[in-house]
Amino acid sequence: MKKFISIFVLTAFCAAGCKTNTGKFTVIPVDVNNYSQITLNSSQVLEMIPLEANEGNPIGNIYSLKIFRDTILVWSKDMLTRYNRAGLWLGSVGRKGSGQGEYLGINGFYIKDGKIYVNDYQGRKILSYTMDGEFVAEQNLSPNGLMVNNIEPFESGELYATRDTYRGDERDAPLISILDMNFDRVTHSSRNEISGYSLPESFFPYKDMVLYWEMLCDTIFSVDKQANIQSRYLADFGDYALPPVIEGSTDLFLRFQYLNIPYNIERYASMISNIRESDRYLIFSYLYGHSKQFIARYDKQSRRCKSYIIADPDKGIALRFSYMLMIDDDVLVALTRPGVNEDNPVLFRIRF
Repeated sequence: MKKFISIFVLTAFCAAGCKTNTGKFTVIPVDVNNYSQITLNSSQVLEMIPLEANEGNPIGNIYSLKIFRDTILVWSKDMLTRYNRAGLWLGSVGRKGSGQGEYLGINGFYIKDGKIYVNDYQGRKILSYTMDGEFVAEQNLSPNGLMVNNIEPFESGELYATRDTYRGDERDAPLISILDMNFDRVTHSSRNEISGYSLPESFFPYKDMVLYWEMLCDTIFSVDKQANIQSRYLADFGDYALPPVIEGSTDLFLRFQYLNIPYNIERYASMISNIRESDRYLIFSYLYGHSKQFIARYDKQSRRCKSYIIADPDKGIALRFSYMLMIDDDVLVALTRPGVNEDNPVLFRIRF
């Protein structure tokens, strides 16, 4: 229950349910009662990387993590930190402030052409740094009328997809915009094509598209370079799917309240996120059964989906992770263990 409440507080600006559009998409049956357990001391764990805290400052939840060659970049709290592949702290990328090379608040980052780009949502600018964390330049987004919540380059690199803000003076802004190399908007979707309410990171580039997902929505969308939004996958939880309409409303607040009822926490699967896709697999996480976190792995060749939980080797309890990415066809998860490393996540590379 605490997991749902913390997510609710984090995203208290949200106020709508999930809508799906028409078109061809793949339905993925997810059997929440049929899953495998992976313990952290099993042979399926290929690598363990404990992240070093800087001067006793705990890392906390990880909102985004990327690996570039021998460097691990971690966005947690309101800072971006560099580690080597052994998890040793190398330094920070920029810092919070209003001076040159500083940001008012991070809302995502990406790596392009060997440089780090930080999205300063509050400052309405994109800052670039070397992989050593040295400031390079900044691009002011205010003249373009952009207040970007998420930004992600397409794999081809010449265009960006952004999820625009959904509050304040920007309520009429489009949901998804496509930007060129100069961060000028070249095209965009409509405002209300889908609900527009998502987690801090909700994009993943795959081939000529960007995958996009939203809170309490079991549909995974694709966004192309013309800002067309299509349903690509539907995670079908069957009888365990959260009803799209509660008391005649799709309001997101109402759905969270409904889900927070103790009986319903055990009854429904929800909150798909951490979505990644390769040529062979689609993976994502979801919550079910008193905040147990599952990894779903869909094989696009066999068209079968299997779920997994990660278990503590000593206590046997299911563990939660704050972030997951795909390395080849393995996954890397950032998780904590109660009573062991509650404030500083450890990265585990797992092979299914």
